[in-house]
Amino acid sequence: MRRLLSIIFAVLAGYVGFRFSISFFGGIGYNFLSLLIGEHSFSLLGNPAFMITIHAVVALCASGIAYQVAMNRYLTILVKAAPAVYIVLAFGLIMLKSRGVQGVNFNFADVGDILLWQPATFFFNLFILVPLGCIFRTKAVSVGKSIIAAILIVLVCESLQYVFKLGIFDVIDIVSNVIGFIFGFYLADALIEFGLQFRVVSEHVCSLTRKK
Repeated sequence: MRRLLSIIFAVLAGYVGFRFSISFFGGIGYNFLSLLIGEHSFSLLGNPAFMITIHAVVALCASGIAYQVAMNRYLTILVKAAPAVYIVLAFGLIMLKSRGVQGVNFNFADVGDILLWQPATFFFNLFILVPLGCIFRTKAVSVGKSIIAAILIVLVCESLQYVFKLGIFDVIDIVSNVIGFIFGFYLADALIEFGLQFRVVSEHVCSLTRKK
C-alpha cells in the first residue's frame, strides 16, 4: 500500500513540477535562460521540443524526489551529490540573474520599496543561502566561523557582480543573504538536536531516521 501511495504522490508531484516549469519558464525563468544562453536564446527558447524537454526534466526530478521522500529511501549518490549541485546552481543564479547591470547601493532603507515592488527578489536573496547554512552546520563548523565565512562569500559574490557587470553591490542583498545563511545553520542545528540522521539501508540506499 505504501508503495502505491508513493507512486501516486510521485505522479502528482511530477504534474505540479511540470505546471510549475511552464509557469516559471514563461516568466522569470525565461529571462534567466535568455541571459544564460545569450544570442542563441531565441532559437532555443522558441523551440517547442527544447522547452518540452526542459519541462519533462523538471517533472521527472520532482517525481523522483517525491517518490524517495514518500518511501523514505534515498539514493546515497544523490544525497552525497546534493550539496555540490546546490552550490553550482546557487552560484549560477546569483551571478547570472542580472547580467549587464552594474551599480552600488548602501541605502538599507530601500528594503521597504523592494518588499513592496520586488518581493520575489528579496525572498530569493533571503532563502538562496539557507541550504549553505545547513551544509556548514552538518560539517560541524562553529557558528562564529560559519557566519564569518558567509559574510566573506557574500562580499566576494557581490564584488564579482559589480566588477563583471553582473548586478548591483547591494547592502540589502548582503544582509538578507547572511540572515538566510544563519537561519539555515540553526535549522540544521535544530534537526540534528532532534536526532535526525541518514541511516545506511543498503550499499546504494539510505533512509532518514531519528536517533534513539
